[in-house]
Amino acid sequence: MLAHQLTSALLLATAFTINFNSVDGFDADKCDVFVFRTQENALWHCGARLPAPKDNEWTALYCEHSQGDYLLPNGQWPFAWASNHPNDWCDFMVSTVRQTNEDHYPLTPEISINETPGPNTWFFSSLVDWGCYILDEDDPTVVAESYLVDSRNGQHASTTTETCERLYNYFDYWVLNEQIRNGKWQGDVPDTVYQPERHAWERCHYDDTVVSPNFSADLGVQYAECVDGFVCENKYLDYAACMPDPHTDHECCVSWNTKCKKEGDCCRGSECNDGGWCEVGLEPKYEDPPGICDTRIIKEDKMLWNRCMEYQDGGQGDCADGYICTGNWWYAQCEIDHSVKNECCKYNYEDSNPRPGDCCVGWFSHCHSENEDGTCAYSQCLPGRESGVDLQGQSMLDVHDRICSSRTYRSVSINFPR
Repeated sequence: MLAHQLTSALLLATAFTINFNSVDGFDADKCDVFVFRTQENALWHCGARLPAPKDNEWTALYCEHSQGDYLLPNGQWPFAWASNHPNDWCDFMVSTVRQTNEDHYPLTPEISINETPGPNTWFFSSLVDWGCYILDEDDPTVVAESYLVDSRNGQHASTTTETCERLYNYFDYWVLNEQIRNGKWQGDVPDTVYQPERHAWERCHYDDTVVSPNFSADLGVQYAECVDGFVCENKYLDYAACMPDPHTDHECCVSWNTKCKKEGDCCRGSECNDGGWCEVGLEPKYEDPPGICDTRIIKEDKMLWNRCMEYQDGGQGDCADGYICTGNWWYAQCEIDHSVKNECCKYNYEDSNPRPGDCCVGWFSHCHSENEDGTCAYSQCLPGRESGVDLQGQSMLDVHDRICSSRTYRSVSINFPR
């Protein structure tokens, strides 16, 4: 991208001459067009191209967005560039400069604008400064006001006290690099009511591989735009999305979509619902879920994880016994391995009152209700590890062929949850 920088020969201006008008600051909510500059000297355009001057319908003129940097040793002109997802990045950048805590993205208020990432595809490049262009309310073919905000020196919209003169044609068709001139190089400006929110599965910007390593780990910026249990994961180029965080599933919490006993048992991103399952997205009762290690045996290393990473061979991968890792580079999850079914076991939520030891690998017998004498009245095979006992108190730990077996199982000295 750096190879495509513009030279002064491509611009209409031949000298750095700007006439200033004094103002008392401006309201960024009134900007119709935004132009942001990032560290590599690229310009990113949000909003429709500015209207042409009355005397030249083929051009659109902007302020001098290098803010004088081109005069420095080895200085160069800024060059227009385009994101692969311009609307999303404009939502992100515009909301950064619009908020009451000026020049701080609302979900990362501790990060200043000059630390805020821009749309660069290949490496971390933060925002340097930005410009605002306001059209005439009565005649939108006329640019009424133009401003440059010197963010590097602590300037904000409210403290920018001078307008700037428009002399430069960064975004004219023949000035644009041929790689972007026939595409959508400008993003849309979000409505003034737009407010970014934490979410799952959707776009984010502080990804876990390119951007977040540039910040202190204590800030946890890769989690700032995502709901609990999700992390901003780089997928390709400048596209990152909030995906289930595999690190939230650990030995002291119950995995997503798995049977639980009470609120607080489940791994982040889920909560134990009224039916006794870890429901994904259910509002958690605890900010820091207590988990299960104080009340139950620690679960096995390989369980029914919220997602799996070893999907390449289509086998069990990093899933629990009785499950296979299916999916692709975008997302893979543990799903039922139907090959475990045989004549000696039951599975797949069968509710014909299976006893402990009657369910297939990857399933256990769960008693939903008991008789007055304490025996089970209604049971079902549910996902998980078998750890029940028979009527004589003998352990059925990891037994899955009781239907066909007549052998006696010996008791073991472990306390298993009922």
